[in-house]
Amino acid sequence: MIDILILTEKIIKQIRQLIQFFEAEQETTIAEIESNVWKVILEIGRLIVEWIIQNRGTGYTQRIILTPSQDKAIYKGNVTKTIATLMGDVTIQRAYYSKINEKGGYVPLDRSLSIPKENCSYAVQEAMSLFAIEDSFAESAKKLSKLFPVKVSESTIRRIVQKYGKDITQTETDEVDGVFSHKQPVPQPDIKSVTGDQ
Repeated sequence: MIDILILTEKIIKQIRQLIQFFEAEQETTIAEIESNVWKVILEIGRLIVEWIIQNRGTGYTQRIILTPSQDKAIYKGNVTKTIATLMGDVTIQRAYYSKINEKGGYVPLDRSLSIPKENCSYAVQEAMSLFAIEDSFAESAKKLSKLFPVKVSESTIRRIVQKYGKDITQTETDEVDGVFSHKQPVPQPDIKSVTGDQ
């Protein structure tokens, strides 16, 4: 767990380095200023995100727990996961529990923080999907890395975008099936009165 004073020192160090860079460089363009300030903003954001997550702890509560599916699980130690965020990579220490009578394990922090199975935050996955609407997966990967400190392959973008596409299609199919099987009411259009009776 990082102390708030250590976090503050790291942020101040980033700002000092930025100011020193511009003091040393007599002539700079607005493009150089924007680029360097943007890098510092992203790094400060990354430090804050990592600090907030680290202060949530590892998810450890006790040696033996009950999972949400009511399986007994025993603490086996901490496991590390690095997630790409829009501000850069963030490393998370998570308590890992092994199920006693069932196969598999359980990581409480993944549930409480809604940590995705992919090594990319949901914000990064959303950005991938938005870029891939109008560009190829390769171009989307280039644009993402140009705007943010996120390095992903085109195959990763393809996999995530296709996964989201399946999820959206399944949700829409379920809604249609629900309406036509009379399990849910037909959505009513939002019609406003044109006679002034509002």
